[in-house]
Amino acid sequence: MNTTTIPKQQEKKNQMVAKEDYMHHLTCTLMMMKMGTIMQTINYSTLFWLFFGLFSYVNHEGKSRI
Repeated sequence: MNTTTIPKQQEKKNQMVAKEDYMHHLTCTLMMMKMGTIMQTINYSTLFWLFFGLFSYVNHEGKSRI
């Protein structure tokens, strides 16, 4: 068995693992950037009204909707 090929194979394997780790990090970073962009585009006052306005609504008889 040739002993010079083992370190080269191990080095190649290490490079592949490092590349996979980098790609995972890049994917996570891009996903966080997309989430931040989405959060910046949301109109939170409307969202707040939709969530809590529904629960505070009272009909013409004075009874709550829920």
